[in-house]
Amino acid sequence: MAAKSVPSHWDDNTIITIDEFGEMLGLTEDQLQEWSSRGVGPRWHRFQGKGRLYLTAAEARRYLTTSNFIGGEISVS
Repeated sequence: MAAKSVPSHWDDNTIITIDEFGEMLGLTEDQLQEWSSRGVGPRWHRFQGKGRLYLTAAEARRYLTTSNFIGGEISVS
């Protein structure tokens, strides 16, 4: 399986929604929220504490370089 990564031309401050991140990894929003409920996965934010979940490209890169993503499951190094 090819390594997942954030496009290199994206600025570190680029906003990535939970849906977009799921598409990058081949996962659904429900799967990503289940990870969050288990305390794994990237740190998500909301604008003013409400609305869609998002993370920055920098956080996505940090997460993807410090974890092992294998077929829908992850383990943190």
